[in-house]
Amino acid sequence: MYASARISLKKITASIIVTAGILVVFPVYAQQDTDIKPIGHIELSNPADLTKQQAEQIYLSVLPDIKAIFAMSDIGTAAKYTSWKRYNNAPYISATHGARYVDNYANEIAKDYGQLKPGETYPIGSILAKDSFSVTSDRSIFPGALFLMEKMGEGFNKPSGNWKYTMVLPDGSVFGTTNGENSENVEFCIGCHAAKAALDHIFFVPKGYGKDP
Repeated sequence: MYASARISLKKITASIIVTAGILVVFPVYAQQDTDIKPIGHIELSNPADLTKQQAEQIYLSVLPDIKAIFAMSDIGTAAKYTSWKRYNNAPYISATHGARYVDNYANEIAKDYGQLKPGETYPIGSILAKDSFSVTSDRSIFPGALFLMEKMGEGFNKPSGNWKYTMVLPDGSVFGTTNGENSENVEFCIGCHAAKAALDHIFFVPKGYGKDP
């Protein structure tokens, strides 16, 4: 059973849903003109420490709403990534994504995700998707951005290992995409993933959260 409402405050709109006694807020961000280039994700200051079972339960409860939001995006991948194989057995907190809970998906071309050996690279057309949500210490839930990586052809972007990064906000709008709209907004993704250049710039699922092959 859902109860919903919409509020508008200082040009920021949010959909509020209460389910199973949990407050869920879907923010819709106003577009702003700025010359400030992001240097990283905004970090959640008070993330909840959930068990794997609690995190999975919350994720499954909000997933239908997350899918509906990303289906509105102009990025086709955002509407279909949940039909791909999911590589983690429960959401986990990602320090590199602002202490948000994340999940990892990959398309069929990237089916060897997690099995890559140093020096190997993914085939062109591989797409990795990582959705996210925040849970605060008072149990408020905030669906977050969708992070996409698509392996492009040689010469696309050498610093990124020829990966195209795209960040889709939880209102379906595109925050930035490599070599495309607002490319500067996702440059910090390239810098962070460069630490894993030997593994084709990929961070894998943490130990204990991977699914059995």
